[in-house]
Amino acid sequence: MTQPSHSSRPFAALLLVTALLSSGCATLQPPRIQVQRLGRPQAGLTGATLEVTFNVRNPNPDPITIERVHYDLILNGVRVGDGFITQSVEVAGFGEARMSSRFDLNYLRVPGAVKSIMDRDRVDARTRGRVYMRRNGGREQRVNFSSEATLDFDRGPRP
Repeated sequence: MTQPSHSSRPFAALLLVTALLSSGCATLQPPRIQVQRLGRPQAGLTGATLEVTFNVRNPNPDPITIERVHYDLILNGVRVGDGFITQSVEVAGFGEARMSSRFDLNYLRVPGAVKSIMDRDRVDARTRGRVYMRRNGGREQRVNFSSEATLDFDRGPRP
């Protein structure tokens, strides 16, 4: 039986280290973020507020933490502003979570558009933005996202 030469040992060790490192550095897939619900707009003097709820799906086997989200909201083709979610949420591996944001619609910023949007029961909602996330307490990563949905305003009981 032939003994392995001393020169093949470093090569085998290098292969082993490379395999171990590459298995620990699997590519992190971005979460899938979709507008799920728009709350009934609450009218005020200069605008309205509404609750925007997102469904977040983690396509990775490891849990991720969504640290914050910054997004643009486009309703019926009109960009009505940008929103923020600053409360972090943990999403289990291959799991789902909900994130919500209070969104301010300004009458002065998009005159007429806000009222016409509020008068409808159904709206085409498009979002695009950035998600700041971590896996296993590691380095924060920024991922872009966009989504589209046609939704009914959640009118709920009127006060």
